[in-house]
Amino acid sequence: MSKKIIFKGNPDGCYLPFEPELLQLDLQESSEEPNKIEQIAKLSVKETKDFCFDSFTESDWIELCLMNSSFLYHPESFLLDDETRQAILLMQYYNKKNIRIGIACAKQLCKLKLPTCDIVCFDIATALPVKITVIKQDVENILEPFYKERKAVFDFLSTGDAQGILPEVFQKEVAELGVSTLKELQDFLAIYRPGPLQYFPDYKNNTPCKLGIARDIAEETHCVLLYHDQCELALQRLTGCTPEEAEFFRRDNSGKRKGESKQQLLYKIAKHQNVSNIAADLDFYTPWGYYARYSAPRKHFHKQAFLIYLRTLNKLNESKQNF
Repeated sequence: MSKKIIFKGNPDGCYLPFEPELLQLDLQESSEEPNKIEQIAKLSVKETKDFCFDSFTESDWIELCLMNSSFLYHPESFLLDDETRQAILLMQYYNKKNIRIGIACAKQLCKLKLPTCDIVCFDIATALPVKITVIKQDVENILEPFYKERKAVFDFLSTGDAQGILPEVFQKEVAELGVSTLKELQDFLAIYRPGPLQYFPDYKNNTPCKLGIARDIAEETHCVLLYHDQCELALQRLTGCTPEEAEFFRRDNSGKRKGESKQQLLYKIAKHQNVSNIAADLDFYTPWGYYARYSAPRKHFHKQAFLIYLRTLNKLNESKQNF
């Protein structure tokens, strides 16, 4: 349904919706009705603070933020990562020029390395495809306020003087190690609670993962298996079990039936890895159990990190710090 549009000088190209009827592609993939999103967009963030956004997908949030940019600062918009937020800012810029570009295209344009780039997008007024030239310097100018805001927030959090925003012990760790991205803040929160705090130096120094077979899984969190989904994926690799079984064993690891679960897992690991029970325990189960015991729900800490970001930003705005 889509035609491949080649970026000038980029052999990989980019797939973009081309037919006019696909102009509203994002909305067609949304879980919410378009007119419902339009109704919410007419409200302020404050007016929707008690709304339930559980059914909103990433596509819904993209569409909502395009209609009302203030929703980029809604607490429930934590689902949007930094790459998507930058893409939305670029899409908003072109929307004002009556030009619609897709989210996938916008993400690639945010990483543009060439001085200029020709793309095919849509004229909003006519719903017809149109060719435009994107200038790298323009993209950088559009995204500059985003980078300045991020730097101001993380510089403030790294000063060790974030009283009322971060717990005192956590302030010291963040000040010592420094935080420069929302993802780092999320990971730091997951280490701080439930712990252990010994993960902090491991995370910052990229200490090799204690579970060798899962080192590639742990790369995104600096060689520490921090989250439930990472531990479950590692267990699937260790035992060949299903995702449902991995979730059960991960949940059961710290429960009352831990002894029974351990015996089942040792048998599965020994069989799948073709090792003795002793090797299965020392080389695989023990390091996995250590990570699984302290693993955290990713989505919860993603939201907590974004709430801290918003509180810090409000504090900076109240103190009228320019960035």
